[in-house]
Amino acid sequence: MKIFKDTPVYYILYWPGASGCFICNLIAMFLGWQKELILSEFGNTHFNKERFNNIKIEDGFTISTPQYKRVEPNVDHVPIVLQDHSGFDMNEFFYKYPKGKVLVIQHTNEDILRIEANMFYKMYYESFSIYPIAREDWKQLSNEYFNNIENPLNVPKKWLSHFFSRKSKEDIPYPFNTTDKLADTTAIHYCTFSEILNNKDKMLAMLSSMTGCEITPNIEKAYDLYLDRQQVIMKKIASVYE
Repeated sequence: MKIFKDTPVYYILYWPGASGCFICNLIAMFLGWQKELILSEFGNTHFNKERFNNIKIEDGFTISTPQYKRVEPNVDHVPIVLQDHSGFDMNEFFYKYPKGKVLVIQHTNEDILRIEANMFYKMYYESFSIYPIAREDWKQLSNEYFNNIENPLNVPKKWLSHFFSRKSKEDIPYPFNTTDKLADTTAIHYCTFSEILNNKDKMLAMLSSMTGCEITPNIEKAYDLYLDRQQVIMKKIASVYE
């Protein structure tokens, strides 16, 4: 395995729907990414591809492979921000990226309704016509929960309320969904999904400390905009139960 001893890497681990992509984009802004953050109607931030400019994909790896194994920096000393839902080998990661830092976004069962709503409205409802992977994932979800409805825009409210109620009672089997720490190291940081939504000041202070960079007005503005979009999702959830 090739070692990138001069590359600062910020590696964000989270369950899909737990706002990890948003945090990745915020970190990129802390590190000097000057582009205005693009958010969809529901707060999807996966459209901001410029922050991947210093990354090249290695050959021979599948999407299920942890991202730190699949990518390499184009320029060694330029920071990169990665996001992942896969397993994490701490020793392997820090061997490849000695200057790496990890942020684990944890959640509780009380967060699951919001997480699943984030996934439904951002990944399926909104991205169905844009991303082939969203259409493929929807087929599987629709087969399990929605009687094979072809388009998520056509799901009846009654079915959606049943889906949210059912999912909110399930446990998400995610390896970092515990209070156990991966290691006693300052290179591994922790936050919760609830903190992202409810404690902006704490989150910004933590990201500022993690990156060693100041909080700028653009970062504050991007965070406020994201929280506004979360209110749009909350209204959608409320409408489902009317």
